[in-house]
Amino acid sequence: MLFSTRIIAPLLMACTMPFITASKVLTQTTPSSTKLPSTGLRTTDQVLNQVCNFLKAQKSFTVEMDITYDNVLDSGEKVQYAAYQKVWVAKPNQLRSDYRGDQRNNSFYYDGKSLTWQNTDLDFYATKPAASTIDQVISNVELKYGLTIPMSNLFVDDPCGKVTSDIQKSVFVGSNLVDRIPAHHILFIGEDRDWQNTLQNRPGERTERQGNRQTTRQDRQQGRTDRTDIRQRERTERTDIRQREQTDRQRNRQDFIDDNYRGRWYGGGWYGGGYRVPPAWGWAGFATGLVIGAAITTPPPYYSTVYVGSTTYIYSDGIFLETSGSSYIVVRPPIGAVVTYLPEGCSMIQINNLNYYDCSDIYYQPLYRNGSVVYKVVDF
Repeated sequence: MLFSTRIIAPLLMACTMPFITASKVLTQTTPSSTKLPSTGLRTTDQVLNQVCNFLKAQKSFTVEMDITYDNVLDSGEKVQYAAYQKVWVAKPNQLRSDYRGDQRNNSFYYDGKSLTWQNTDLDFYATKPAASTIDQVISNVELKYGLTIPMSNLFVDDPCGKVTSDIQKSVFVGSNLVDRIPAHHILFIGEDRDWQNTLQNRPGERTERQGNRQTTRQDRQQGRTDRTDIRQRERTERTDIRQREQTDRQRNRQDFIDDNYRGRWYGGGWYGGGYRVPPAWGWAGFATGLVIGAAITTPPPYYSTVYVGSTTYIYSDGIFLETSGSSYIVVRPPIGAVVTYLPEGCSMIQINNLNYYDCSDIYYQPLYRNGSVVYKVVDF
């Protein structure tokens, strides 16, 4: 657990849980010493004092701890347990501790006025009035209720007071890797128990990690910016495509009028074969001669192909045609047909709180597909 630029946990765990004894540690290491090599500090006591002074100076901090500890059963066997704890501290009167472990799971919340204890194993919580400082709360909760906040010696104004008073001897064991970070391994020997701390004094590594986190945040932000730019380009491209298609349809209409003016185009109507089509090929044409079942020999000047089931239709400005040999037969708009634009003159209506378009008693439902609005022929 990396607590700060100078501390790697397990840190000051002696107040709550024992570690392995001195004899077992020393059999795995070089001869012990109280001096640390190349640290600028001469003794383990100086290192501990530096850690304690650092903790005292912190007014607010967050700590995440991966904890392992040993327990000796009544039968004599030793069992190792594990836990994870996260703590938020803002001195003198704000504290939260979440502890999840093999033997217990609980949380403490202190806001300067009350203390709440939550036991997730029992699905139970209790709230009591509390003293005005973290130090008083930690002391009172143990005396009055028999509860111990794990690692609570880290949170008080003098985090090392209880620890240092119990130390009889300290031994520099050697350099260990904790989370792949080189650190000083120190054994503290007390009257009732022995414990180990792993401490590091390498601010450059914290700076490097902060730089890596900043780079990661910048990369994520750049990724979000890139995705936003891509979405905006795609929306712009879709808008441009729809605009071009509309312009092409208008141009085709005008070309059709110009091409057919002599002999067949009169006063906004196209005469030929006994039917009349308005310039927009809209359903209004049905009232002036273009009826369902009418046959024409040439397709409209602009159209799109629509598929409904296994049947293929030609769609142009609200008119659907089905091929029959060399002719094109006007048909009623098939239910379920999906088109990309509506004929002119449609009006929006609401049925059962849903929007529809009424195009001369032919109803279309707007839908969103592949980033664009389309219109589906529906029946009521």
